[in-house]
Amino acid sequence: MTRATQKLVLEWLFWCVLISIMWMQTGAFSEDIAEYKFGASGWPKMVLLGLLVGATGQLVLGVLGLKSADVEPTKTDHVPSRKISRKQQIAIFVLPLVYLWLMHRMGFFVITPVFIVAYLWTLEVRDWRYLTGVTAFIYLFVMAIFVRFFYVALPVGAWPSFYDINNAIITIVRWGV
Repeated sequence: MTRATQKLVLEWLFWCVLISIMWMQTGAFSEDIAEYKFGASGWPKMVLLGLLVGATGQLVLGVLGLKSADVEPTKTDHVPSRKISRKQQIAIFVLPLVYLWLMHRMGFFVITPVFIVAYLWTLEVRDWRYLTGVTAFIYLFVMAIFVRFFYVALPVGAWPSFYDINNAIITIVRWGV
């Protein structure tokens, strides 16, 4: 086993241990809920299973990538990474803070697509197809999981008009349930 493979396996084991510890902690609040058949610890356990699947996928892709990297690279295979500017570094740090500050005022459903587009733009994604596609996928996925499946109350905003807009979006997403 190469050093790079050992590093990937150790990282995967770290994630497994961390996920196991968190899974054990969910037993402290695992109570039945009449309206939700998975109980109080249902959605945290699903998030943990998602983390485990992601860590395992990262391990598999990393090991497969190492095996394909055994081929001698040519000079054209290496593309140097571009350094990001100081403004980008600051924006990458500040944008999530601004998003969290605005979320409680404007609501999750209004500000999240704006945040995703702004963050992708900061990361220099300029193709409108990627901007709209990634934003729509993340937004719809989170809404489906948390609003339609887990019934988690996401912030609806404190500012009056945004409160109404967010509640209208929730009503549309839950329509037919």
